[in-house]
Amino acid sequence: MGRKSKYTIEEKVQAVQDYKIGKKGIAQICNDLGLNRSGTDLYRWVKQYDQYGESAFLPKKSNKAYTK
Repeated sequence: MGRKSKYTIEEKVQAVQDYKIGKKGIAQICNDLGLNRSGTDLYRWVKQYDQYGESAFLPKKSNKAYTK
């Protein structure tokens, strides 16, 4: 059983897009979502979004089966 994300895919994408277009600043986004004030999570989301697009936030399909 995987860990459930605290934030939905839509929340992450919206936060990244708001940051990239300059609609909201880092502090405001972090405050709205309850993220760490340093913005490290948001910066990680931006990097993942730039590299993989929205698919970066889809649930991972690893660790579905375990060895004996």
